[in-house]
Amino acid sequence: MSQLNNPRPVLKRFDDFKWWSVEGPPELIYNKLTDVFDLKALETDLNLGHYRGQSWMIDGLLIAQVETDAMVARRNKWQAKTCAHLVYVHRFLRGAAHGHAGNVVMEKGTNEVVLDDQELRIELVQTPLFVQGLHIPKALIGFDRAVHDPFINFASHSGLNRMLNAEMDQLFTALFQAPDTARLALHRFLASLKLALNGPDTDGDVRRRARKALSDQIAGYIEQHLGAADLCVETLLERFGVSRASLYRMFEERGGVRQYINDRRLYRAVLDISKGPMQRGKIADAAEKWGFSSGANFNRAIRRAFGVAPGSLLKLPDEGVASLSAQTKLSDFVTQSEASTGPIAPAQYLVAP
Repeated sequence: MSQLNNPRPVLKRFDDFKWWSVEGPPELIYNKLTDVFDLKALETDLNLGHYRGQSWMIDGLLIAQVETDAMVARRNKWQAKTCAHLVYVHRFLRGAAHGHAGNVVMEKGTNEVVLDDQELRIELVQTPLFVQGLHIPKALIGFDRAVHDPFINFASHSGLNRMLNAEMDQLFTALFQAPDTARLALHRFLASLKLALNGPDTDGDVRRRARKALSDQIAGYIEQHLGAADLCVETLLERFGVSRASLYRMFEERGGVRQYINDRRLYRAVLDISKGPMQRGKIADAAEKWGFSSGANFNRAIRRAFGVAPGSLLKLPDEGVASLSAQTKLSDFVTQSEASTGPIAPAQYLVAP
């Protein structure tokens, strides 16, 4: 029987180093991550039709590499409370995510190292992904909600992003080699992350930081007014008093300000459609709510983004897929890392590389 039809984890142990891998249908991830997200599958012509995951536990710290299909991810109140002491630091080697936590805009692209406060109740639309990441206790890296943003995209500080990407390269290469090498690479990454969070900003000047702050304000305003029919470039120019050229430069990496607004509307509409069972008029209501001028325009936008019609976007999970019960579930890790005073003590990891 092939591994695709027999999705039992393959586990290797090396003292305090565990390594297991799972391969099977995409529905496996829904069972595996129920403590962190509520997940719903999305249909797109980019889907590969499988789930592949490798996970490592080093001294009580969970690291994972996952390849899976498109989905909607939500974190409810209970899940946020369960994971409130953690951050998730990760990068997409393939794929992207578009979402929000209240008015906090969350955009994740390829090779951007990002940090999510797991206390956030978030909603995300994710394309087919190849993601690498770590669930890290906040105390281990000095993350403080009173000081740090709940969502940090280090790509906006390009030097820090290059440093963290390089350290993640070394870590995930080492994970497939020897435990001692992987442990050393993990220590280096955690030390680099702490420096990125709490060290001086050496990758920019006052003007660059001011531009970033203004860009964030404009993005926040856009998020609050996505359903307004008069949300457009001219509205933003008048509201924020910036030049057209400056506004275009702020959103250049996001495809331009008009494209950014259209994308944000599209993904908010997809999130609405994915809530609850499909009902007559649900698609039309979502399109109208989020500012699409017609059903035809919304249909074209969905087809352009996902390759299917809106009514085909959601699929029911395969009820025949057995629940995954790996030797170490994420709930076990959450309990272990929260209570541990031994191998996960901050002083062990925060030695400069």
